[in-house]
Amino acid sequence: SALLPAGGVDGGAGGNSATALTALEQDGYVTIDGGPNNKVALPYLLLPRKGSLATATRSGSLVSLSNTGVATTTASAFTLMGVDALDTAPTSPGSRIFAVDLKELGYRYTPDPDGAGTTFLSDYVELVATLYRPVTTPRQVTIQFEIDTNGDGTPDYLVFNGNATTNQNVVFVTNVATGATTTTNLFFTVADFNSGRFILPVYTANLGGITAATRLNVRVVADGSDDFNLGDPENLLDRAPESGFYTVTPNAPVVTPSALSTLIESGATVSLPLAINKNNRTASPSDRGVLLLYGDNPLNLESSAIQVIR
Repeated sequence: SALLPAGGVDGGAGGNSATALTALEQDGYVTIDGGPNNKVALPYLLLPRKGSLATATRSGSLVSLSNTGVATTTASAFTLMGVDALDTAPTSPGSRIFAVDLKELGYRYTPDPDGAGTTFLSDYVELVATLYRPVTTPRQVTIQFEIDTNGDGTPDYLVFNGNATTNQNVVFVTNVATGATTTTNLFFTVADFNSGRFILPVYTANLGGITAATRLNVRVVADGSDDFNLGDPENLLDRAPESGFYTVTPNAPVVTPSALSTLIESGATVSLPLAINKNNRTASPSDRGVLLLYGDNPLNLESSAIQVIR
């Protein structure tokens, strides 16, 4: 309904905010009338919001974005590194194990917005993962990006989400060589409650000072067990790719969208042109196209993978 409030509930910075939950809360009773002296009052609690229904179709180098929902939404564009198969079997109810299954993987490199290392520490990279099965809360899964920055085939940095003592979901970085985990000057996880979209921003300064010209090898491992331990048995983990790495060079994209953020009003259709440079296939062999994320779409429809023939 258009009368409902818009927007989701932030599970990163807002993960400890009761106010955000209260703003969406609706509750009451449903009365079941079974006849004389046979009435039951069943309480309910809902967190409803109005939603968009954005979809994307591609024709050549032009993506058409349409929104048939009641809420305005934004399509955020990232480089698509890969689409992983639905290959993790669901677990049994009550097992306390969430069968996490990686779906789409992407990234976006952003130069320091103020250029001076003041408001922002440095350039930053946003690492993206979507899931086939949405989670109730971001702390239900650990998503870890293993990044090889020197091209030797071994991860140099681990970027992963986790819960802080404040009960907010944040991004951590481990330097593999030193074993030190950085928890300062970092970002909150960009993820909602009841969602399958995760964005993990990280400063390049926390990745050894990489630049847009650094060729990156990236792989992702996700764990949905109840103790959030990436040392769990293999059957509790999902990896993408299954072997090897995704390889990209930020300043040598194969596919570049004309805009990183596109507003789609309710009932509207807008265009997103793509620039395709096949000369960059060697530098970015895993650049498969564009990954679009929609902040207000229903579950399992929160993203579109626009794959381009290379």
